[in-house]
Amino acid sequence: MSRYDWMDNAQCAQVDPGLWHSEKGSNYTTAKRICRSCPVQPQCADHTARLDTNTVGRHGMWAGQTKKQREAAQAHAERQARRQAIVRLIERGGMDAEEIADHVGCSTRTVWRILADQRKQVTR
Repeated sequence: MSRYDWMDNAQCAQVDPGLWHSEKGSNYTTAKRICRSCPVQPQCADHTARLDTNTVGRHGMWAGQTKKQREAAQAHAERQARRQAIVRLIERGGMDAEEIADHVGCSTRTVWRILADQRKQVTR
């Protein structure tokens, strides 16, 4: 069994591939509708994430998202992961804000902002 067997069930394989690689100025309305009802959309999303990570980034629509939407989702996921790492380091203690910022790869201001957010949540 191949790791690509799921593609046999992809609804996009049954229609014009041009729907997923629209020309500039056109929209992806039909492609989005097809993707929403596709039974293998989760597998497609995982596959696309691997492709986007290993290459400069795939153009066109994949798993119901345009390249711009995928990039925004990836940036959000990276911010969330950084935030979680900062929160863990704050809770563990032993490092000041500058050390945490260096460790995580952000500004000291970001660490202070997240620390303030954490304090607000605790006092609620």
